[in-house]
Amino acid sequence: MTEASQFRMPYQLRQLFGTIIVYSQVVEVGTLWERFYCDLSLDFGYKYRSLEGYVKEDMVKLHTLKSLNDLLLANGSAVAHFEVLPQL
Repeated sequence: MTEASQFRMPYQLRQLFGTIIVYSQVVEVGTLWERFYCDLSLDFGYKYRSLEGYVKEDMVKLHTLKSLNDLLLANGSAVAHFEVLPQL
């Protein structure tokens, strides 16, 4: 994830994150989420920046989780299966 975050788009990182947590035996999913949340949500951060320059963080997190959940559903999983992740 560290290497990919340097040259991949946020959507591609969410795809990679979803693949890793579904198909690898990641013990610290919550730690991985916290470490890469900014990279995973960068596109939504730009989208939900208000005119005053403030980011609507709740909207960013919601849309990041929704996008991740859609990717997980395609792999037979869901955000709800990972209790350490913020829930929708």
